[in-house]
Amino acid sequence: MTIEPIDSVGLIKDYAKKTEFWLLAILAALVVLHLNLLWQLTGNGDALIIRVVFWGAIAYLIWNRRDRLNWQSDPVSTGIGGILIYWLMWMSISAHNQDPLFLWAYPPVAFLSLGLIASGIKGLWQYWREFMITLMIVIPEEWYTSTLMFATEKALNVNVVTGKIAAFAFWYAGMDVQSQGAVIVLPNGGVQVETHCTGLVFVFLLLRLCILLSLLFPGFWVRKSTLFLGTGILAYLLGAVRVMLLALVVHNQPVFDYWHGDSGSQIFSTISILIFGIMCKFILLDRIFDDHESNPSEEFDLYFEDYDYEDPEASEAEFQMVAESSEADPIASINQNQTKVDPDQSANLQKS
Repeated sequence: MTIEPIDSVGLIKDYAKKTEFWLLAILAALVVLHLNLLWQLTGNGDALIIRVVFWGAIAYLIWNRRDRLNWQSDPVSTGIGGILIYWLMWMSISAHNQDPLFLWAYPPVAFLSLGLIASGIKGLWQYWREFMITLMIVIPEEWYTSTLMFATEKALNVNVVTGKIAAFAFWYAGMDVQSQGAVIVLPNGGVQVETHCTGLVFVFLLLRLCILLSLLFPGFWVRKSTLFLGTGILAYLLGAVRVMLLALVVHNQPVFDYWHGDSGSQIFSTISILIFGIMCKFILLDRIFDDHESNPSEEFDLYFEDYDYEDPEASEAEFQMVAESSEADPIASINQNQTKVDPDQSANLQKS
């Protein structure tokens, strides 16, 4: 058996002739620019990682459906998309690149510009899931975290519960601990648990990832609920572990400030994401690949796969004609498709 060498140069040339290749290349450039601006403005590693995951999900959805998406645009839509991309580039190199409002508007404008260039105004409906993910990129963590924490704090005393869990763990380990409400007192000092120090921050982080999984992989709701419930409990307990660590190092102010600040919090956030990834593999992803669902996003697109949006009336009439022909005489249709049996073979079958 001879193995023919792969013509990598020819393969690259073939891809370079495709519209979707260049659009994804432009998307990659816009994503890198957005992440760079985000890091310069916030310096938040958690926010950067989350947005990398979300942008990757958008690219995955588009590339996975590239053969079924409509890549036909019109001059007006292409012109508007080009103007929007030029505006993003100009704002990125100007003094306005440090404006939080521009950073907030960057993802939807970038997505809209590429959608117009790729499929025109009429084809934007194909990217509704990508648009939902873009909205999740836009919403700052502080907005939804503060809102959900306020609502949770009014409904449940999560800081008191976290303090009780940490105090019980200290007592079970044989340490001298006193607890009153959200206050934990050890021989070397004490801490008061605030709502922002609990594991709710990690739980809300995993909630966004669960919503992202729901958009990527339709169905499997029982497994998704199990995944979020399990990772949510573990993330909340991880917050209790952080409180225990703070109580142990409260006498050392520099160490306490490190673990109480953003740097220490990001370490625990990374751990919670790793736990989520491991549980996601065993609870959800293994089941999906075992069921041979190599393209799970296809479920929603089957309804639009043969739909010609340029002439919807013709497509609807054709669909109605096929439906009427199949409902007219289903028995006759079945009889026509039956294989004819030779009389001699029929006699032999009856004798046997």
